[in-house]
Amino acid sequence: MPKQPLGRKRHIVVDVLRLVLTVMVHSAGIPDGMGGKLVLQSLFARIKRNVHNRWCRLKMIWADGAYADIAAYVRKQFGWRLEVVRRPADAKGCTVLPRRWGVERSFGWLGRYRRLCRDFEHTTVSSEAMVYLASIRRTRCGRVALAVILSCVLPTMRRNNGRCGATPRANS
Repeated sequence: MPKQPLGRKRHIVVDVLRLVLTVMVHSAGIPDGMGGKLVLQSLFARIKRNVHNRWCRLKMIWADGAYADIAAYVRKQFGWRLEVVRRPADAKGCTVLPRRWGVERSFGWLGRYRRLCRDFEHTTVSSEAMVYLASIRRTRCGRVALAVILSCVLPTMRRNNGRCGATPRANS
């Protein structure tokens, strides 16, 4: 019987300035390739729906080796090129990889926030909202990031009577 993994995985897409574009949080039982498909589908839906991004300039995505199996899917579905950044064969110990360090550094910055250092959130929606809120502090123009957060979080809060991602509670 396989071991049941506990916890959650966070998949983020950042631009070259290491600003968070989209976040996907799910259970740790879902493989990285499937999580990569989900996060890129949400990014594509956001780009397609946004009036200012009708002419998307996104052409290439650098990814970890765990996402190597979805390169053909990304090319066929979205028209983007997914380039896997591999570790050099002769590298020993910890090495800085040329393109991946931006995402690793973003995860490091996000881990400095109290609500993100451990999994305190009850739902994945509230966990995603905390990542977006933590990323506002890193942006120079907080209004743009706040507009993205409000467009993602407020519809969920309206459905749940003001609680971000929480399930409705029984009156006590």
